[in-house]
Amino acid sequence: MVLYAETLFLRFGLVRDLSLVKINLIETNGVNLPTLITRATEYKFVFSLSLIQITVMRLSFIVCLLLTCLVFSCKTKTEVSNTTKAAEELPKKNLWDLGIDTSKAFGQGLAVGDVAPMFEAMDQKKQTVNTKSLLDEGDLVLVFYRGNWCGYCNQQLSSLQDSLHMIRKKGAEVIAITPESFEGSQKAADKNGVEFPIVADLPDFILDGYKVTFHVNEAYQNKLDNLLQIDLEESNPNAGNVLPMPAVYIVGKDQRIKFAYFDEDYRKRLSVKDILRAL
Repeated sequence: MVLYAETLFLRFGLVRDLSLVKINLIETNGVNLPTLITRATEYKFVFSLSLIQITVMRLSFIVCLLLTCLVFSCKTKTEVSNTTKAAEELPKKNLWDLGIDTSKAFGQGLAVGDVAPMFEAMDQKKQTVNTKSLLDEGDLVLVFYRGNWCGYCNQQLSSLQDSLHMIRKKGAEVIAITPESFEGSQKAADKNGVEFPIVADLPDFILDGYKVTFHVNEAYQNKLDNLLQIDLEESNPNAGNVLPMPAVYIVGKDQRIKFAYFDEDYRKRLSVKDILRAL
């Protein structure tokens, strides 16, 4: 009788779990078949209700998830819109406070895919640095900094030196570029124990080629003179009162920019972690 009941239950789709049938047949030994079929039908009804409840719960979860995504998307768009408006409304004032003479043209940075200017110069160890030749060995990480008098620059150079072995392990080389004098680059190297090349006193057209330079406004020049006794005309033999933005470019073997970081705010620097991630 048990086997016969199992066959009926499966054929008519009354239940999906035969263990339930067997248990109930054992527990109701002697109960006639119609009664068992009636009970199985009741099981099917309860089972169908459970499926409906589960389906409703799933649909409710999906709806809630979609609503959450929609709210987050709207919030993100609003934040981006507000940020864009703020950037459009107060750029000149902010840039002026950062020392940038907004009455003159200033660099906007190179983009990924742009061709990087190649150059040959002498580093702080009086060794020749040829970017084209170095690219034959691997990618170049070009880091622009203002001078050895800049605390943010020294911190960045020190961080790069601390992680230099990890950068070189990825087959890349770091070259720091500054408009200050050769003596200034030696001071920066000594302060931070720098072993990678620091190229200084480059001609204007090289720095301009990377689109990172700006003319320093008079207020900021006075600030540097009063606080640090820095006269840019003296410390930057070729560039004069021109400084670079704290840009970082990763140049590939095809001499094109693979990664670009550019920010007018000299207080914001790209972390070594981000450089390693980009290599």
